[in-house]
Amino acid sequence: MSAPSAFTPMPTSVINMHFYPGASMGDGYGPMLVAKNVMSSNEIAKATIAVPGEMTSAFLALQLWLDTPATKLNYKVVPFDKIFETVNKGEADVGLIIHEGN
Repeated sequence: MSAPSAFTPMPTSVINMHFYPGASMGDGYGPMLVAKNVMSSNEIAKATIAVPGEMTSAFLALQLWLDTPATKLNYKVVPFDKIFETVNKGEADVGLIIHEGN
């Protein structure tokens, strides 16, 4: 049996907007950036960013907000529950947290 592709029909419990329009976002609810210091969007675009995944709606929203594709960002994928720790340890300048981390 071969591994499923991104387009193989499978039972679904969560869909993110990279695969389907809509996301876990709303007024006062959704992805947020955390950092030890206040940073401009230009500084964030040049910083090391801890992200919860490459195919998350949060990472897509960040790329759209920065008007910068992933290929031009310096990011590292970190489990969502380790993003605060990664920023606090100085392993990333900025963390992109999803609603589970809010």
